[in-house]
Amino acid sequence: GKAESETKVMEDDFRKRREERDAELEKMQADTRAKAKERKTLDTSGLAPWEVGKAYVNAVGLRFPPSEGENTVVFSTTETPLAALQAWSDQAGVALPKQPHFVTEEKHPGVNISWLEAVDFCKWLTEFGRARELIPARAKYRLPTDVEWSAAAGMAAEEGADASARHA
Repeated sequence: GKAESETKVMEDDFRKRREERDAELEKMQADTRAKAKERKTLDTSGLAPWEVGKAYVNAVGLRFPPSEGENTVVFSTTETPLAALQAWSDQAGVALPKQPHFVTEEKHPGVNISWLEAVDFCKWLTEFGRARELIPARAKYRLPTDVEWSAAAGMAAEEGADASARHA
């Protein structure tokens, strides 16, 4: 009887701690969501338009190194932060994918984004940048191809393997 009683007390204590932790986590997540709703617009007034040969920071804070020419593929040097995805969600009226159970901040990388959602984000970002004349009409944001990504990651020798896989 004594062991059962002690086990019951321990289980009650664990349950109480878990409920307190879950309530605290929910409050933190609610605070994060409330802050995100306060930011409905992106201020682009201080941004310079993209120029060949110059580093560029876009409307959602992604950083790009200087490009070598107008037809060059340029990769962002930063991951896409949650704040950028929240801006897309707010501006485009799309639901953000489910975020992790732990608290994330605006500066953390966005997660749980599908390929199709990433493509939609790129389309939105292109339209947003063009409308504010931050990027040229012919420029666009897009996901890299496998070959482009391999080359950027220093695996240019894998281009042949990628090409042969496409023909298989």
